[in-house]
Amino acid sequence: MPYLSEWNRQQRSVLIQGLFLAFLSLTAGVTRAETTSACQHGDRYILGNREMISQVGHHAVNLTTLIDSGSTLSSMDAQNIEVKAHTNGSRWVYFDIPRDDHQAQMLRLVKPLKRYAWIQTHSGKPRKRPVIETAISLGPITTTTAFSLTERSAFNEKILLGKNTLDGIALIDPSNDFLLNHDCL
Repeated sequence: MPYLSEWNRQQRSVLIQGLFLAFLSLTAGVTRAETTSACQHGDRYILGNREMISQVGHHAVNLTTLIDSGSTLSSMDAQNIEVKAHTNGSRWVYFDIPRDDHQAQMLRLVKPLKRYAWIQTHSGKPRKRPVIETAISLGPITTTTAFSLTERSAFNEKILLGKNTLDGIALIDPSNDFLLNHDCL
């Protein structure tokens, strides 16, 4: 074999390192896919078209949730929404949410206003909505996410989870409902 110059040795070393890293990433992907269970594929949970939320903030609830990957921002049914400025200049949102789908009991929540969002409605007219951040639990998943607040009492699903919540944690099976409650608890 002819003598390799120093430049060729460096190229070969870089090529071998690159192949080794590619091999590691391929085997990591295979190992990750093998950790599939009834409710998980790799590090993502498999959600149905609808799921149940069992906790909002520190409050126990039982709310049907629509899983909507077409929506950019999650939305929560809220009534009696008031935004109040405190003496230190911070703005807080006071609002009521249902404890369950029947709206027999309401919970009063107070959260800092994160921002306002303009949301395109079904009627075609954008609406300005307050956005808050809160922790939620659905099945084995607990996460903190942003919600726009609006009146959703006419809808069967009191919470809509959008891309901001689902990205990185969920795969969606739109042909089934309540997969987390049946398979993961």
